[in-house]
Amino acid sequence: MAAVETSDPKDLDKYDYKCEAGKIRQFLWFCAGIDEQLIRRCPHSERVKAEGIGGVILATSVLAFLSGSYAFYTVFGPKISYALTPEQQVSDPMSVLWAIVCGIAWALVIFNLDRFIVTSTGHGDGTEKITWDELINGLPRIVMAVFIGICISAPLEIRVFQSEINAELEVRQTEQTKKYDEGSNAGFAMREADLNGRKQEKREELQKKESRLNGGLLDIKNQRKTLEDEAGGNTKTGTAGRGPAWRDKMANLEKMEAELQEEKPRLEQDISHLKTDIAQLQTELTQLSEEKTKAHMENTRRAVNIDGLGNRINIAHELFPTSSKLLMLLLIIIEVTPIFIKMMFIRGPYDLLSENQNRIVTAKFGIEEYPLIQAGQNLSPIGAVSPNFHQAKIIEEYEVATLAAERELSKTAQEAYLRKMKRDIQANPEKYFTENS
Repeated sequence: MAAVETSDPKDLDKYDYKCEAGKIRQFLWFCAGIDEQLIRRCPHSERVKAEGIGGVILATSVLAFLSGSYAFYTVFGPKISYALTPEQQVSDPMSVLWAIVCGIAWALVIFNLDRFIVTSTGHGDGTEKITWDELINGLPRIVMAVFIGICISAPLEIRVFQSEINAELEVRQTEQTKKYDEGSNAGFAMREADLNGRKQEKREELQKKESRLNGGLLDIKNQRKTLEDEAGGNTKTGTAGRGPAWRDKMANLEKMEAELQEEKPRLEQDISHLKTDIAQLQTELTQLSEEKTKAHMENTRRAVNIDGLGNRINIAHELFPTSSKLLMLLLIIIEVTPIFIKMMFIRGPYDLLSENQNRIVTAKFGIEEYPLIQAGQNLSPIGAVSPNFHQAKIIEEYEVATLAAERELSKTAQEAYLRKMKRDIQANPEKYFTENS
């Protein structure tokens, strides 16, 4: 590393400005937005200040990465079951990858914002006290830092209280599933009651039809048995043969058979239709049961989806209101600390070197700043400055003079050309006329 150039002809300064800055120290300087060339010319105390501010910004960015990654995993992670089930606890590789990528992007955003906020804060009024003017001037940066702290703290809260949040979330998911099921079951109960009622009516009618058919067959069978008993003398009369009583029974049997023969096709057809209707109703009941199962699965899926970032944050605030606020306050303090520290810094060598370098740059390019004066009886500076760009004015004057000269020369050339053409026309007018003109 080249030696630090200083103006000390008599070698009165015995301080060793050599600074072996490793990669970590240089990175911390970069995080703090420090000019490495200037900080190498400063004492050790100034370097420590710069490294401390850079460390705070770096730590905030790391917290932002952890917070953002977990928040994005909560958003992108699959919702397949209740919070505490083993299926839900298994990590999804693609969701983890997306969460890491988004977490890195979020950390870079926070890093750049923090770096901008700290570097634009300046060094206050150069005293250890934080005055009202400093607070008012730094208020926009403080507000930005507070919002950044809140955004970083919320996902960290739900990660710290993850176990308790999962337990409470599963209870809420179960209760929500029951509510959804109650609404679904009301509709299914009406349809199921209607189908069961119609099925019962069909069964009762089928039972009547079958009883009529089976009863007719049984009556004919009994009548035949009575007829056989009458012919064999096994009745009360005790007389065997086919007498008047037997003939009466025979006529009654033939009448019964004729009536049943006439009614049987219609009964069998009705029975067949009723059995088909009952089977169809049973199929509809089975389908209804399947729909009910699917509806319950959909209700569970809907209840599982309440496992979102917003719900988890609300649960954390409900279960641990004090702890959540303390964690948020801690992140806010970490975020705004560099701003207040820079307000409390006494103007040191780095600040003076930085201001000196700015003046050197403006001087090299011929820029002069002078304060605007308040008009009136008591002339006094009003705080604003008006720059005088000497180099730009020189270039402007040169360009303006060049254009003015070119304009005069062009005018002179045009006048000379006009005089020449007039003399030529007067001397040779025939050159400018054709025979037909």
